Amino acid sequence: MGQVIFNKDLGPVAVYWNSVLIGPVVGGVKLKIEAKAVEIKEDAYGAMPADAVFVGLEVPDIEIPIGRFTMAQMETLTKGGTLVGSVLSLTNPVGEAMYADAQPLQFRPLVNGVPSAVTTEYITVLKTYPIAAWEIPYDNATQRIHKVKFKVFIKQESPNIYEVLTLGE
Repeated sequence: MGQVIFNKDLGPVAVYWNSVLIGPVVGGVKLKIEAKAVEIKEDAYGAMPADAVFVGLEVPDIEIPIGRFTMAQMETLTKGGTLVGSVLSLTNPVGEAMYADAQPLQFRPLVNGVPSAVTTEYITVLKTYPIAAWEIPYDNATQRIHKVKFKVFIKQESPNIYEVLTLGE
């Protein structure tokens, strides 16, 4: 059996939160994953570290710029949003925890405008929660983009406790 090719080298993406397509994405998405380490210093080695200790992965908030939102999408992705008919009302959530309602955020490459069916190409961040970060310009030259940031959490329950993401499905 040949090697599994993980992901496309280039191209747009379809993004799903809790298995629901959110989008269309406008301007691309970046997923940053960085292993963090703390240096161990000893005077005898001067400015150079004698060793280093891993202290975990860092996955900063993931920002998704979305164009042409539906009101239902806005309700789903906005804490405190309630859609009644064609009116979306927003409340001010204060003191509400996010982890209990965190859901997977999945990235699937788009091929000819269609999300890839090749599951080995998917990236799934296991526990995320959306945070609205809207800036809605009104002028004659700027497309309105609704940004949603996803707070990333480490998985805290079995199976696979401490997992952050999976590459492939």
